[in-house]
Amino acid sequence: MGFIEKRPGEAGYRARFRDPLGEQRSKTFARKADAQRFLYEMETDKARGTWIDPRGAELPLASWAEEFLRLCRRLSPLTLEAYQRDLGKYVLPRFAAYRLGRIPADEIENWLNDEIEAGIAPLRSRSRRSPWPRRSGGRRCPTRRHLSSAAHRWARTVRPWTSGCSPLSP
Repeated sequence: MGFIEKRPGEAGYRARFRDPLGEQRSKTFARKADAQRFLYEMETDKARGTWIDPRGAELPLASWAEEFLRLCRRLSPLTLEAYQRDLGKYVLPRFAAYRLGRIPADEIENWLNDEIEAGIAPLRSRSRRSPWPRRSGGRRCPTRRHLSSAAHRWARTVRPWTSGCSPLSP
């Protein structure tokens, strides 16, 4: 558990805690109650495994995608090629400039709706017996409910503090 200290010579309180890797972090608040609430949230997120480094949340999605692809060395070449193609064709044109921690859930929902309206299937299945219903033209496309659920899980991962008020809640 973290602790709170009164800032000497200044108004306010500093909440100090350790991240999951043991590195000490701190954040300053005007009120002690706000600092205490922040510490409870950090401890809860660490216990649930949903803690996100705030510095990583400021990273642009395009930079994160580059790093992600660099770390995918163990994937087969075809899988890596599919990831590169899908990121470049579907995700990055819309979200490249967004910071990871600031991608609005409603923007993800709008993007998914646009993809569905355009007849694009962002999720694919290789098996002949796909769980997705067939559309005209023989393409397999996930239903709105599946896409909304996936967007909600992704939004909670990136910004877990908004999970209670997300418009994508099932």
